[in-house]
Amino acid sequence: MVLEWLKISHDNHITSYLRQLEEDLLSKQPSLDTDAVRARLMGAYGISTHPHDEDVLRCWARIVERNAVSDDILVFALNATRSLFDLRRVWADTHRQGFVPSVANWARYALQLIIFKRHDEAFDIFSQRVGDDPTHRNVAVALFVRSRQDALERYARELPKIWSDPRTRADILRARTHRRTEGTFLHSQHYDFVV
Repeated sequence: MVLEWLKISHDNHITSYLRQLEEDLLSKQPSLDTDAVRARLMGAYGISTHPHDEDVLRCWARIVERNAVSDDILVFALNATRSLFDLRRVWADTHRQGFVPSVANWARYALQLIIFKRHDEAFDIFSQRVGDDPTHRNVAVALFVRSRQDALERYARELPKIWSDPRTRADILRARTHRRTEGTFLHSQHYDFVV
């Protein structure tokens, strides 16, 4: 309890200093108010374990106002979101601007959906936009690890290249062990099914 309070207190101090930096620096030197600086600020706000969504979204709104969404900036925005609502807002703004995300950012978006427990939606996006490509195996592993047995088997059958990659099973076991040590609930799974 005390440790959690210290983390939150520490995060609040960091966020406060970042806000001061943002306000002072960008108001006194408007030439520094660039999309790259805003993206880095989003990333910095997003690092804290208890980020203040309004800070991330303020930076994002400035980028959107400038019609400056790019794959590089989208990486910071997707990684900084800490709620499903904010994630959907970032993704909707991206599409409203007519920007077409890279395959890597589609994979990153699917991963964020997995984190927010939107597994079927994440799987649909992953299978349609990223595909059965072992390059993005980490996203599929995150999905596999968090799935019930019936969903795991369905996902594995629809992603046979990723499932049959020998690294996948090792990654699943490693991720499950890690999540167990953190005290995370995991559905029981077995892997003796045919794909």
